[in-house]
Amino acid sequence: MDVEAPRGLLRVFDQVEDPRVERTKLHRLSDILVIALCGVICGADSWTEIELFGKAKFACAASVGIGHSLIGA
Repeated sequence: MDVEAPRGLLRVFDQVEDPRVERTKLHRLSDILVIALCGVICGADSWTEIELFGKAKFACAASVGIGHSLIGA
């Protein structure tokens, strides 16, 4: 697997403007987008399933630099 590919995707999502109010941001938007995309690709079809996917795959995501803001979630 090309370990640079996930980082490239994360760089693309880092460019997306975050419309949320600063004080309500618990997680980076790019982390949310990557985890949501990967979760849906793997069959998640609700926000609850995406959350479960993200928590289950946190160690893998962290190894490629995704999920910095999800530590302790």
